[in-house]
Amino acid sequence: MAITTYSELKTALGNWLNRDDLTAVIPDFISLAETDINRKLRHYKMIERVDATLDSRYVQVPADWLETFRFNLTDAATVRLDLIGAEDMLQKR
Repeated sequence: MAITTYSELKTALGNWLNRDDLTAVIPDFISLAETDINRKLRHYKMIERVDATLDSRYVQVPADWLETFRFNLTDAATVRLDLIGAEDMLQKR
């Protein structure tokens, strides 16, 4: 069965659940599934390049920011900064 619309998705979920008492919460199930998928899924088309001037302690991240993939400092030469965990950071002190 090909699901091509939101309405068809709700109908398919209703048929799969086979319970009439859950019909009202099917949109909530879809919303929760979308949230979970968006939190876990990463695709190269989701990567955005952003330039920012670091002139204070904090910089505003873009509204659609998910996570930092790579961080470079550019002055006279580009320096790539690698992300490390807290344990590694403590060892470098």
